[in-house]
Amino acid sequence: MKIHLHCVNWNSIEFIDYFFRHYDGFVSRYFVNDDGSTDGSLEYLSRRPDVTLAAKPRLDSESYVLESLHSHLTSWKRSAGLADWVIVVDMDEHIYHPDLPLYLERVTREGVTAIPALGFQMLSRKMPDKNVRLTDEIRVGAPWKQMSKLVMFRPDAVLDPGFAIGRHTAEPKGDIRYPDRDELLLLHYKYIGFDALKLRHAQAQARRRKADLQNGWGHRYAFDEQKLEEDFSAFEARSLDVSGMRDPHLQHEEPRWWR
Repeated sequence: MKIHLHCVNWNSIEFIDYFFRHYDGFVSRYFVNDDGSTDGSLEYLSRRPDVTLAAKPRLDSESYVLESLHSHLTSWKRSAGLADWVIVVDMDEHIYHPDLPLYLERVTREGVTAIPALGFQMLSRKMPDKNVRLTDEIRVGAPWKQMSKLVMFRPDAVLDPGFAIGRHTAEPKGDIRYPDRDELLLLHYKYIGFDALKLRHAQAQARRRKADLQNGWGHRYAFDEQKLEEDFSAFEARSLDVSGMRDPHLQHEEPRWWR
């Protein structure tokens, strides 16, 4: 089964090894739109023969969020007629199933064409070693509807994924058939390494433009240290061991836009 992954990169060097270590086992081709990275990640990506690298398209827009959304809405089209499935994620988003190849074979037989994933905000006060697999090392996270996203679909069945801002919801068009039960997880590894998180937020806050600020897009980037600590602690208070979930469909209690 051929799987392509599409994402945007901006100064993701601290996550990039984790990202490829997770996805290399089942992704055959990566399509990455780079947003002017200056941290060495662009050079890293250019050395990989399985990466098709391009500059992120620029729009006449006062929003970097809308520009990223445009990439997510269009990049996957390069896989039409070439891949069985496409994955659309950010560099800090890891999709997870205990046996993903077997799961995809099953849902393909069942006629599924679009797979939303149940979202978790994964948590660690410290940055893990660079040589680990994040899904093995950091297994504690909080269920979070904002991270429950459409992450996989069949490019020859979907006409438009219909992502909303941040891909937090979607209204896909085409031959859309969801699984009967939700088994796929989206593990969001942004809240790892509290000190590093403060720096990442400060850098991202500096990139927000007029429309981002007016609409509150990326509002967490503006948190000061106290507000960020409160946010982190609130996630910790309702976190659980994701690896211990026997039935995510029943145990993930946050609302789901596709149900």
